[in-house]
Amino acid sequence: MKNFNSTALYHHYKSMCRTNYLKYLKSGELVTYKKYLYAYRGLVNTKWVAHKKTVPQIIFVNALKEMKGIIPDSILKKLYEIIKLKSRGREKDIVQNMVLMDDYIEEFLKNDEDAPREKSHATLNDLNKELRRVVLKR
Repeated sequence: MKNFNSTALYHHYKSMCRTNYLKYLKSGELVTYKKYLYAYRGLVNTKWVAHKKTVPQIIFVNALKEMKGIIPDSILKKLYEIIKLKSRGREKDIVQNMVLMDDYIEEFLKNDEDAPREKSHATLNDLNKELRRVVLKR
């Protein structure tokens, strides 16, 4: 997608990470692998927008592959482990909070230095063209 507001998308995904982290992981409630994936999808997509300046990959594993050097290897390794567990039907297993994963999210949420600063120059016509291209394959 050529025309999108990277600043708005960045803040949308960061908010998605924050909401899922606070609601599911930091709440004191039971924690599952799936809840970590919810929070980390927002984090990964935020990093994608900040570093790649494009709309993130829809397929989460593909996005993770592109995050090497952007997200620490220890975090990526843990995410791949969780995805493997999910593929085995264990995403709803109750687990202890993962300090490494939680600390990384908390540090990420405190920091906005990589947030895009540019403004979108897309017009409504540009966005409609892009929507037709994606949805109608024109």
